[in-house]
Amino acid sequence: MGMFKPSFSILAHLCAIDFNHKAPTASELRYCVENVFLPPKLPQREDEDEYQKDAVLIKLVSQSIEKFLDTLKQGDPPPSHKATSAWAVIGRMLPKFYALHTSDKVSASSLEGALRNMELHDVLPLQVNHQNAGVIFRKLSPEFFTFESFELSLPNETVVSTSGKVVVEYPANPRLLLEHKDELLSTVSHALAFFKSTYIAETLPVLVKAGKTHENVRDVASPRYITEALAGYFRALEPGNGTKVDTPFITKRIGDHVLWNSGETPWRRSPLWLLLRVTLQSTLLECRVSTAEGYKAFQAFFMARLIDMAADVGPDVIETDLLNTMTQKLARRMWKIRDVVDNNINAPLAQVVNTISRTAEIMQGRWKETMNACINRIHWTTPSPEQIKESMHFTFPNSQTYLVELVGRTAALKKTSPTFDVEATNRQLISSCSRLVFTILNVG
Repeated sequence: MGMFKPSFSILAHLCAIDFNHKAPTASELRYCVENVFLPPKLPQREDEDEYQKDAVLIKLVSQSIEKFLDTLKQGDPPPSHKATSAWAVIGRMLPKFYALHTSDKVSASSLEGALRNMELHDVLPLQVNHQNAGVIFRKLSPEFFTFESFELSLPNETVVSTSGKVVVEYPANPRLLLEHKDELLSTVSHALAFFKSTYIAETLPVLVKAGKTHENVRDVASPRYITEALAGYFRALEPGNGTKVDTPFITKRIGDHVLWNSGETPWRRSPLWLLLRVTLQSTLLECRVSTAEGYKAFQAFFMARLIDMAADVGPDVIETDLLNTMTQKLARRMWKIRDVVDNNINAPLAQVVNTISRTAEIMQGRWKETMNACINRIHWTTPSPEQIKESMHFTFPNSQTYLVELVGRTAALKKTSPTFDVEATNRQLISSCSRLVFTILNVG
């Protein structure tokens, strides 16, 4: 994709979303933390109000992009033209992305309007919920746009049978080139609106119980109606004028879990978060944005903002051990881009380092409070002169018997000869032996 000059304010597009900078609730913040950081302890059932919480996640990402760009502009040198152009594309994308993902359904007219209003080089991702698929449209020129698709949530068997993370390449297939025609846009919009809101039984895995076949509602649907059927239809419509389009593939190590305990459906990592990450990374990669201004730097910045929010709400919402895990994961991400961090010229990453230091101090303070709460402290008071004078005289009202016994014991010891008398000892031994022999004879 060629570079271009942004002809608008990025922040103006970001502010088109009704953020009102309202802080997320405790459950919304925890949802974002669990899906972004993937800590060791996770829920054991599907999240409630998933679409509402995903909308909050989009808002937090958008707010973080706004702060990220502001911080980049404050740095020296200022952001490059490539970075400004790429983030301009994302700035136009996010309001449309938010509007299309407030529920599990979307109207064909809304989607068609979003496709028609795409400007040159615009990007439009869409989560096709019930087909477990992600779709990304890109406007390459006034006459053409591209279509790419991929699976979002991996099958349960793939997740649970893999040690560590699963390596996946995105998109699943090369991009398809389509003509920007009204008839095609209408067809695409109606098809995706239908697939987004409709379960298709044959896409769900099956299991056998009591000799009968049932749909496995705990597993994910196959995305083949999007990645194969719809993509095959588009492939047949590709223009035959020899126009070619390159497909930059990205590889991600996907961390996910399949967790349920007394729940109907398991907990899975947010597929919308994966779609958003793939869109951001592929767009910034295509624009050849440097690491210091691109995807990895922003991911660290976004994670740091979540850590700041988690530290501020207190341990009742985000426990200290969870906060420690979040900080460790961020530190590991910073280690991966240590060459950029060590240069000390990137303002956003400098803020990330400050966040790590600040959070460490907060956790150390909490630990000191915990230790102080567990210490059995003795509070001494200075005695008065009268108390000191009274304490010089002691009375022992219950010690008379013991003291008399102690005195008598001392007198008995004084009567004992301090020298060893051999003859007396021999006489005592002979007397004892005689009594013992007499006793034995009597018994016999």
